[in-house]
Amino acid sequence: MAGAEGVPVEWLHGSPFHSYFIPGLFLMTIIGGGSLITAILVFAGHKKAFLWNLVLCLVIFAWLIVQVSIIGLVSFMQPATALAVMLILLLSLVYKNRVLSANNNLRNI
Repeated sequence: MAGAEGVPVEWLHGSPFHSYFIPGLFLMTIIGGGSLITAILVFAGHKKAFLWNLVLCLVIFAWLIVQVSIIGLVSFMQPATALAVMLILLLSLVYKNRVLSANNNLRNI
């Protein structure tokens, strides 16, 4: 977890980090682990899936805001990630509405 190849450590100047280890650990455990848990909850149809997804998306947006405020806009991946998170939020709203609609249809039977 030394950071992506070719990403200069100088970008961390002015941040509390001297290497990419802690940010990489956060990305792997919180973002990666949270994404895995959220995906499992969605596929299992768990009632907390939408909430987990919403929280995870907010965490990713916060990560991006902090990242851009520290190192600036340095990669196409930053706006691409923001767009992907917005798409995930949109899809999760569609998912939530379909689940609520299906539950209401079952009650009417």
